[in-house]
Amino acid sequence: MDAFSGGTFFAQFDEEELQSYDWVINGTGSSHSLERGNCSSLLLSLLHNGYAQKHPHGGIVVDFQTGAVVDQHGQADLHLRAVGHITCGNYYYTGSLEMIAKKCKEIARNTIELLEHSTKTAQLV
Repeated sequence: MDAFSGGTFFAQFDEEELQSYDWVINGTGSSHSLERGNCSSLLLSLLHNGYAQKHPHGGIVVDFQTGAVVDQHGQADLHLRAVGHITCGNYYYTGSLEMIAKKCKEIARNTIELLEHSTKTAQLV
């Protein structure tokens, strides 16, 4: 990933076309601990408001297949995904850039599929 003048970020995955992003957000840092002082205000807010729940083995609970954050009622939110150290309770190896990039690619493909499905559904209505 590279940042160029104008504040745009560019990333290329495998042999695919170069993608541009206006924003890249690191909302968690590298800690998998969710104790106050070790946890970002974003994660504390998600936990406090029930949008996420702590995993007993560290980090937050995510749906294994999609990386979707699981709320306090056990429902996976496909609009909210997590990758990296914060998913250490669900996945064995979460810290390498290679694994994070692989999971981000899976999430991006899944998001595209969801968008295509919702577009088709909207056209039928």
